[in-house]
Amino acid sequence: MRKGIIGFLAICFFMCIFFRGGTEVDEQAYVISMGLDKAQGDRLLLTLELPSVSDASPGKGSTPSNQGAPDKYQIVEAEANTIIDAVEMIRSLVPDNLNFTQTLQIIASEEYARSDQFLQVIENLMLVNDIRKSSAFLICRGKANAYIRAQKPFLGIRLSEDIKTGLEVYERMGFIPSASLGEAFHQMKSGWQDALLPMAAVNDSIQSDSTGELDIKTGRILDTTAGMAQNSGDKKTDLLGAAVFQKGRMVGTITGFEVQLLTYLLGDMKQFTYYFDGCYYRMVNRLPARLKAVKTGDQWVFKVSGGIRVNPLECGHVDVERLTDAFNNEILQVIWKLQKLGADPIGFQGRAVRTVTTLAEWQSVDWMDIYQNASTEVKTDIAVGRES
Repeated sequence: MRKGIIGFLAICFFMCIFFRGGTEVDEQAYVISMGLDKAQGDRLLLTLELPSVSDASPGKGSTPSNQGAPDKYQIVEAEANTIIDAVEMIRSLVPDNLNFTQTLQIIASEEYARSDQFLQVIENLMLVNDIRKSSAFLICRGKANAYIRAQKPFLGIRLSEDIKTGLEVYERMGFIPSASLGEAFHQMKSGWQDALLPMAAVNDSIQSDSTGELDIKTGRILDTTAGMAQNSGDKKTDLLGAAVFQKGRMVGTITGFEVQLLTYLLGDMKQFTYYFDGCYYRMVNRLPARLKAVKTGDQWVFKVSGGIRVNPLECGHVDVERLTDAFNNEILQVIWKLQKLGADPIGFQGRAVRTVTTLAEWQSVDWMDIYQNASTEVKTDIAVGRES
């Protein structure tokens, strides 16, 4: 009996060796960045960035990038009618097995995001074999392939690690929203809450405020979006602010500071720095923001309340009343901005639907008219001093 078991295990072992399938790790071409640009007509330009193989020449149509970095990368592009076709074209160019399980970021151009074809592109992207649903999903001012080519790592750091760390830090500080491919797709399709995607841009020169987004009077660098502020450093790529979506189409942008405010309202921001009247304040979330959509007669009201403990970083005296009024007004302004855009990333619709008993009753409601004409009340309880 014992010899029979040993013999069976030996047969299984040799079968695993001689008949094993799959692809070895060193035969995988791991994509770290993907770019989506709009080409002529309804065609798509797909850009992939993947580590170069030292003992293999780059595939046809590829160009080396980041020479001199601790690791080297090659960029491969393909133009096709659909993203599925573009991926298959690149598979024929790359000698190894194309693998999307380690993709860190997917960047789409703003031009593409504002087009009517964008949602269909995202739906097709979700069908790509092994696509990583947790990949960060960014919108780029300008061309996505230019952004990928402009990304350079800090000295001594791998580009992949630099991308990952940068995204984590900017999300944690609230400069950009946290958004993955899977989350964005769900929000674009669900209808209860619109998507916010991080804004990215190449910033290699001093740029003027041609869109009116850069408000230098406030003295806050966060009152702008990626690519719109002066860049004096060596890093030529920016991450700041967010692209605002209504269903599956981009309809506008919000600034880095407005992203911080929305992150606070959604309960994901524990503390942040607020600049007011020449002074900086540390704003610590002590009572989570509460959001309500209330109907009184025919009038809808969005109600926002919460509590913040403020610690002055520079000024000794704090005028709590003026500070409270200013902060409440900041929240009002960003909500009004979103109402004008017809986008609801805060999720007021998900709260308003609770006022009816059936979904059939809600489907007869003109939510867009309600959303854009609702009034807003903001009450923030601000206290001065540190937590004991």
